[in-house]
Amino acid sequence: AKRGVQNHGKLTPRQFAALIRQVHLVVGFGRPLDSPTAFDAVANGAVFLNPILNVTTNTSQNDRLRHLVGEPYVYDYHLVPNDPRQTVTNVLQSARRALQKLPTSGFIPARQNLCTLRQTVCQQLLEKDQLCEEKSMCLAAGGKSHVGFNQAKYQDDLKLIQTLLRDGNYAKLQEISQMDNHNY
Repeated sequence: AKRGVQNHGKLTPRQFAALIRQVHLVVGFGRPLDSPTAFDAVANGAVFLNPILNVTTNTSQNDRLRHLVGEPYVYDYHLVPNDPRQTVTNVLQSARRALQKLPTSGFIPARQNLCTLRQTVCQQLLEKDQLCEEKSMCLAAGGKSHVGFNQAKYQDDLKLIQTLLRDGNYAKLQEISQMDNHNY
């Protein structure tokens, strides 16, 4: 390993989230495009340094996060494929800018928070009058699919939604969809 670089090996999602909460900056290196690591970083209060992959088209590793959030959570730097020294200089310049106004907490874009997801799912259920297959909605393996996912709570809520739909209690369903206390 390079001096100053620590390989943490394979981490569970919980271990990864705990690690991300301990850092100020997460540097993107271009792959994979739209990496969930960038969203994890921002949600946990770290700044994501987003590489511009093509200066001509202004394409970056994570265009969605760049446009949804921007500074002070996302800072761009130019990744220069054939000039690693210039890339390092660009990363350091971007890091210096980011360190001048570090966020004090994490940020989850409104269209990606749990409440919005719940509202979207309920809206789809009401408009299409059909239930999604439980397997397609739940990616859980052994009860957990990502940081903090609680399959039992999810299944209880799904059963409640099914009952409310079956009984035609759309007012209660709408009320539940707007509550923000269903942490899975």
